[in-house]
Amino acid sequence: MDLETRILNDMTCAQKTGDLLVRRLTKLILSEFDYARSADVNSEHLDEQTMLLLIQNYQKRLLKRLALTPNRDEKKNAELELKALEKYLDSNLAATGSF
Repeated sequence: MDLETRILNDMTCAQKTGDLLVRRLTKLILSEFDYARSADVNSEHLDEQTMLLLIQNYQKRLLKRLALTPNRDEKKNAELELKALEKYLDSNLAATGSF
């Protein structure tokens, strides 16, 4: 199962279970993929390496937000997102279901 399919499955599962954090995170990641596809007119499919790079870029933005935000609740949300994001950045990705 490719990375995008795993993310789609996780989003579906999060919608069914009402997990707002995972649902929001997976939608953001998928929108990053769609934006990358729209930037490259000739590309319909992203390879795994490109998808991982896009997720890493999102992780960098989260880390920056975490460092700049003084609000404790926002920091906690960013930390939870980072923890959830690690699942997709693991170099030994296994098709293990959802969060």
